[in-house]
Amino acid sequence: ENSINSLLRVKTSDNGWQFNTITRSFEVIEKRVTGVIESSLFDSGLKSGISEPLLHKLMSIFEWQIDFNTDIRSGDRFAVIYEEKFLEGKKIGTGPILAATFILSGNIQHAVRHIDSTGIVRYFSPEGVSLQGKFLRSPVRNSRITSGYSLRRFHPILKTWRPHRGLDYSGRKGEPVLSTAEGKVVFVGRKGNYGKTIIIKHGGKYKTLYAHLSKYGKSVRKGRWVQQGQIIGYVGSTGLSTGPHLHYELWLNGKRVNPLKLKLPRAASVQKSEKTDFLRKASTISAELNRLVGA
Repeated sequence: ENSINSLLRVKTSDNGWQFNTITRSFEVIEKRVTGVIESSLFDSGLKSGISEPLLHKLMSIFEWQIDFNTDIRSGDRFAVIYEEKFLEGKKIGTGPILAATFILSGNIQHAVRHIDSTGIVRYFSPEGVSLQGKFLRSPVRNSRITSGYSLRRFHPILKTWRPHRGLDYSGRKGEPVLSTAEGKVVFVGRKGNYGKTIIIKHGGKYKTLYAHLSKYGKSVRKGRWVQQGQIIGYVGSTGLSTGPHLHYELWLNGKRVNPLKLKLPRAASVQKSEKTDFLRKASTISAELNRLVGA
């Protein structure tokens, strides 16, 4: 057995040895699993027959839309369509997730797998919008960076050298501050030298911080979701600040990083040349997902 689907057959004959490679083909079936969340997605998924690796894949697909620690409620529903591979009647592996959906507090989130013309696999909404988050280049419109990311900067107020692990953007008091990506607000309030501050979590890896605000945006509260480009606050000079500006930080896996040097995810829609076929396929899959969860 050279591999799981390839055999080398060797036998003797009157003329010596004969060698033949035999390729065994897999049988691939589509599996559908539905479930109602009781305590956690993980527990409910396992009870529904979903393996741990597949659950991790499922959570990674929706990591930009759902905070699985806080957004899940008892009674929420889910459905997954994925492939299973069989060889000679025996299951030998689990294939990719083809589509999945969650109904959280009545809100529906669909994901549809798509392989583009270059072979890249991504997940999209039924409308063809990528589920992978993206970031705006700047949280303030028509602004410039007045102080960059540095491990050693002379602080104008404290009169000492210290790290500046963020970017300062110029601005007049009251100018709008935008969330650079879709995410969940995890902090709103005063935070020491930062003054009035907002912290937003984006997926499982990223956070952004917006400091020295004069006031917060309408309806911006801890635990609420904000959209990319949504006004979350206004430029100010609260905290330790020499004048109105925005201090902006980007965190990756719990550490502050330079937003200008980090290669950030850039979401894209399905390519125009492939969109018609995708929308047709997604419409059929969405109908099936809705049927599975009773939507």
